[in-house]
Amino acid sequence: MKATSLIFGVIIASLVMGSFGLFITDLSDNYGKTFNETEIELYNKLNDTQTQAFDIQDKLNTTTDTSRIDLVGIYISKAVDSLKLTYKSMGSAISMTETAVEDVGLPKMYATALTTMLIIFIVLGVIISAMIKKDL
Repeated sequence: MKATSLIFGVIIASLVMGSFGLFITDLSDNYGKTFNETEIELYNKLNDTQTQAFDIQDKLNTTTDTSRIDLVGIYISKAVDSLKLTYKSMGSAISMTETAVEDVGLPKMYATALTTMLIIFIVLGVIISAMIKKDL
């Protein structure tokens, strides 16, 4: 995976989460539900993910003169960093979904359904990308 693909993935995820926030805001306007600063702060989890993504990008862009064995360790380290970022991004999305469903007053099964749909769309995107052999 290229570093630019990773950054574009984080940007797209941020856009989706931002539009989800706009959806919640529209619901609150239409149905009279107001949020205080503490409740809004629960949705502000994108800064940590963005900071971590930029740190990984900076590490990927720095080059050092190393031997082949060191390069293998560097690539494994970068892969682990990318997996950590993916896990943190998914955790933020799941947490935001659960908070939104709880705020709206729906049963928890809706949060599970939305999370399942998110995971299915991600898996389908990876499979389709692999089938057409193009980067995401």
